[in-house]
Amino acid sequence: MLKLTPEHALQGKYPLKLQTEHLPNHSARLTVELDAQQFDDARAKAARSLAKKVNIPGFRKGKAPYRILVNYVGEGAILEEAVELVSQDVYKAALLESGYEPYGPGSLDDVKLDVSPPTLIYSVPLQPTIDLVAYRDIRIDYVLPEVTDEQLVRAMKALQQEHAVIEDSARPVALDNRLTMAIHSYVVDAEDAFDSVEVIAAPVVDSEAEHDHDHDEEGHDHDHNDPIHDAMNDDQEVFLHEHAFQLVLGSDEEPAPGFSAALVGATVGETRIFTLALPAADADEDEEDEIDEKVEEILADAGLADDDDDEDAGTVIRFIVTVNKVESLTLPALTDDFAARVTANEEKPLSLLELRVRMRQELQKATAQQQDGEYATVVLSAMMEQASLAYPDMMVDEHVESLLEEFDERLKRQGLSLEDYKKINRKTKESLNADWRDAGVNSVKRMLMMQGLIDTERLVVDETAVEAEVDRFLSQFPDESREAIRQLVDRDASMRTNIRSNVLQAAVFDRVVAIGKGEAPPVPVVEPTVQLLAEPVAISEVIADMATPADDHSAPTPSDELVSSHETPEASSDAPSENEEKS
Repeated sequence: MLKLTPEHALQGKYPLKLQTEHLPNHSARLTVELDAQQFDDARAKAARSLAKKVNIPGFRKGKAPYRILVNYVGEGAILEEAVELVSQDVYKAALLESGYEPYGPGSLDDVKLDVSPPTLIYSVPLQPTIDLVAYRDIRIDYVLPEVTDEQLVRAMKALQQEHAVIEDSARPVALDNRLTMAIHSYVVDAEDAFDSVEVIAAPVVDSEAEHDHDHDEEGHDHDHNDPIHDAMNDDQEVFLHEHAFQLVLGSDEEPAPGFSAALVGATVGETRIFTLALPAADADEDEEDEIDEKVEEILADAGLADDDDDEDAGTVIRFIVTVNKVESLTLPALTDDFAARVTANEEKPLSLLELRVRMRQELQKATAQQQDGEYATVVLSAMMEQASLAYPDMMVDEHVESLLEEFDERLKRQGLSLEDYKKINRKTKESLNADWRDAGVNSVKRMLMMQGLIDTERLVVDETAVEAEVDRFLSQFPDESREAIRQLVDRDASMRTNIRSNVLQAAVFDRVVAIGKGEAPPVPVVEPTVQLLAEPVAISEVIADMATPADDHSAPTPSDELVSSHETPEASSDAPSENEEKS
């Protein structure tokens, strides 16, 4: 593409009088005084153009004198056309002369024709800037928790449950039963809590004759006297709603403390209604556990954490639960035979002692990975606090849009949509964007920090690391399907890009952990190939999405959307005034 210069843009005829101003929102204001002759030429060209478009009695198209045209279409129409003709080239020339690097398209904010010379005022979002300051000086204590015997016992029990003999049960519900149930739950005021459990017996249908009545027009089956359906309304703040929620009673996965106990003794078809309080933060928490405290504090401040736990702590939830299925689990005994059976496909089956040792090692590895992730987030947030990051509002808007698209996809997997969410929560597009703006800001900051670390630390990902990640990913699938999935990965460039991005992001977090511990290696001297961090995507989700045809939802990263100096603003006759921002 031809590189424009100010002289080329304006055909070398007119001088450019430019004033620039860097605005607090990381955009620039370009104020250009038009040369009088330049605008006169543009006005004459605009008049000729308009004259060819209108029918003026007594004149052929394009032949009416200027004063007649003015009387017919008005001076304003000619001036507007003149601005449209001149504004594009003026913007290109002003942008080149200013030296600014635009992040995206600029805008024509104001046109002052009542001054001499006429003045055009543009705004342009600027490329983000990153200054990590003394990020390598940050040190935070690292504490790796040890796996407890209790954790090992729970892990072994989970393994027993995986290999349990499962049978339908008609007996009343007991702990360690597996339940399939319909749940509707919502937040209530504390004064609406009650200690007892309300029991609604399973409905009894005496005969088909009693059930013989009209259904809805589409013939759908539906439950009658359904307590869950009766309890639902649009004003509720829903906590959990599922039609086939499955849980082993007494496990750590219960929605709230006391949930399992409230269902003990229930029978199939029975509905129970009860309220439970979500656990509040422990006020007597160990003050020496600085890492965990700082994780929660910084994640909340940065908007990185799932805030549900903090927001819900102490909240009272009303549960309406209908038991649809009860299964008894007969757990196999923990013996050497059991250990050999669950490791039968390995090169050498393990004894029970060996299985316990390996399970502890795997738990310790998982604990270390989780601790590294939390620790890296703390260190990265500390780096972010002292870093100097500048970015335009347009960048935040793009990230908010991306986050909402991802949110919409998650909702669709639950049978809802973003439009449904807006209706249920009475949100407009504007209010929803406002709700997500802090998350968008944090997303931008995090991406800039990650990109800054990649550049400054000169982190690279070679094909060996990418292939290792592909192999790790394929190992999750059965042997017979791995080759087909590998071919899919090899064919789909976007999947391989996502894998590379995930590997690069992991490399950044590993380096952040090393910096926080004071164990980071020296920065290499050799300049690496530029590495761009794309938005990480779970490869398993990509595989799942391949099952059905879909539109290409892959969006370019902000780096891909950078606009060259050839991009021009959209001129508008009703553009905002000089002091207004145009998104």
